[in-house]
Amino acid sequence: VDKNGNIYIADTQNNRIVFINKIENKATVLKNFIMPDGSITQLKKPEGICIDKKGCLYICDTENNRILLTNLSGKVERVILKPESAYFTDTIEFIPTKIAVDSVGNLYVSATGVYQGLTMFSDTGDFIGFYGAEEVAATADVIADYIWKQFITEEQRKEMANYVPNEVCNIFISDEDFVFTVTNSHY
Repeated sequence: VDKNGNIYIADTQNNRIVFINKIENKATVLKNFIMPDGSITQLKKPEGICIDKKGCLYICDTENNRILLTNLSGKVERVILKPESAYFTDTIEFIPTKIAVDSVGNLYVSATGVYQGLTMFSDTGDFIGFYGAEEVAATADVIADYIWKQFITEEQRKEMANYVPNEVCNIFISDEDFVFTVTNSHY
């Protein structure tokens, strides 16, 4: 929902964005998008969207493994793909699911399989790093497993549990740029 009360919906199953204009009481469907090179593209299971104060729409085009920055006419201004970083190896896919933008244009993205926190991009789409990873609690089980791993074979280590932070499953940024996240608990 933007500051004027307009509503934006990521219609995941129908591969589209629905924009409901509060003033005109009218719905608009965004299904085809015009890429910067003039070609037409479509969404594939978009899961997360947000809109900034200037009216730029940010879309997690989840199964296309990208983020689109577009206007309400469907003209794509920027495409953000998997960051070129040692953290994103060839075996790791970039699967963005939720997105939020702060007042200076930094993007905070929740991505499936990323446990380092939110993937953060600058207003120009450059990868900055990770933001807000949870710490893994040093429970008795975690400490015991750590000690055991010092004395067992590599094959045995693969069979043991890995302790990683919970994935972020949703994001919200307040008007004061406080970042709020929701994680799934495995307990």
